[in-house]
Amino acid sequence: MLNDTQFNRIWVSLVVYLVQIPLYFIMSYVAFSFLYGKPLIYQILSTNSAVGSIVANVFHSWVACELIFFVHYALAKRRLGKYSQEIPDMSLEDRWDLINQCLETIDDPVDWCTGWFRDKSTLRRPHIQEIRQGNIREWLAWAFWGKSMPRVLANPLHAEQLEQLLELAFEKLGNKIAGGYNDRLQCIRLNLDPIRSTYRPLVLYGVVYVLTYIFDYHLMQLGFNRYENGSRRQSWRSILLDDAEAIKEAMSGGMPSPGGKIVHWHRPATGVAKGPPIVFVHGIAAGLMCYNWFIQKLLRHCGENRGLIFIEMPYVSMHINQAIPTSPELVDEIRKMLDIHGYDKATFMGHSLGTCVVNWVVKNIPERVAGVTLLDPVVFLLHYSDLAYNFVHRAPTTPNERLISYFAAQELYTAFYIARRFDWNDNMMFIGNQDGKAYIKRYGDDSIPLGDLKVFVSENDNLINSQRVLHYLKAKKVDCELMPKLDHAAFLFRTDWGDNISRVHA
Repeated sequence: MLNDTQFNRIWVSLVVYLVQIPLYFIMSYVAFSFLYGKPLIYQILSTNSAVGSIVANVFHSWVACELIFFVHYALAKRRLGKYSQEIPDMSLEDRWDLINQCLETIDDPVDWCTGWFRDKSTLRRPHIQEIRQGNIREWLAWAFWGKSMPRVLANPLHAEQLEQLLELAFEKLGNKIAGGYNDRLQCIRLNLDPIRSTYRPLVLYGVVYVLTYIFDYHLMQLGFNRYENGSRRQSWRSILLDDAEAIKEAMSGGMPSPGGKIVHWHRPATGVAKGPPIVFVHGIAAGLMCYNWFIQKLLRHCGENRGLIFIEMPYVSMHINQAIPTSPELVDEIRKMLDIHGYDKATFMGHSLGTCVVNWVVKNIPERVAGVTLLDPVVFLLHYSDLAYNFVHRAPTTPNERLISYFAAQELYTAFYIARRFDWNDNMMFIGNQDGKAYIKRYGDDSIPLGDLKVFVSENDNLINSQRVLHYLKAKKVDCELMPKLDHAAFLFRTDWGDNISRVHA
């Protein structure tokens, strides 16, 4: 994406500040208008002219909308923070399978342990000597149960398993942990921690919606048809109504309702089909439009001989949308999607968060998977703190970190998804290898063979430890390729890597 230069730091910081200016401007305008006794705009425009009156009315309408939206943001953040999704409980056998797979892939126990903790006052990472057994017990209760420690200890079976897990952790750490509890430390527990988000003006959401509609029109011109929950919904009326319903629900003040509409775009092969279709799942940003150049590459290299399907996830695309389907609902819809279009199998390609969706598909409907391509994957070695800390808790310093933090991680509805609807354990992907063939390990079940697995890792990925992930994948003999000097999602702006990735399935 962007090199870490002083110029890039300045202009990225300037963009972030400019986006936040409307709120400060409106607050100042309202305050000074009250002090002055009448709206300040009347000092500039004449209320006697029709044009001046119209401009003043439009301006005040915008000010009112932004103020209402700011109040909505404050109330919604508080409301969504109280949302509690019960993470599905595992069987005793499945949890031990997960624990063992995590412990087997820890090559740096001290880094693994200390990364999940921060000093409350300085936010620095503590030394291993500062962490106490009570701190680790508290974190393990969240990591493998998704609950607070008192709730885990309330179940005798879970309490016993937690103590056994604690002994294994101590053994992994060389028994370096002292007893007691260090209350100066806090551990990262995503679905228990407060939602970390920052306000962005209504006008910014409006710009994103307009650009999304323009890109939707572009997809239609390219021959794609839009489907919603399995039915073709191509009209602009249906698109606008869907967004209006999502906004209405989010603004209503109620808790998120179960499930959510699932939209995908489909274009059949324009020539003779020579392979299964490609199903692409985007990551966190502003939706499919961020992938325009990459989509053009897929069309050029694969559009003639393969069908193309793009899945939308508006709840992580800077949309006002709190309706989020569960992973089983999304997988079931993907199964129906393939049936509707007459495909027995598909090659699934995911980028960033999209690799989690691909992981769900592989685990739950492996019979529909012809191949897997993962771009900037975030599903490997999730028991290390890299992704959780870098995406949610890190104070950004570089231009890329600042862009990801403000325009992705700290958007309210994206932050809600990560903090309350992201099942950490469900998104982990463990790879095995037998007779030179990769397979995915699934807790308590037979392993799932992967005949065609390709992984692309960015060398300078600022969200994950790319060298650690690359070492893990190569040790498992996975066909993986390092994208030199690239940061997370930077391949989207490099035509050479767009060509290389799309040619894999040409």
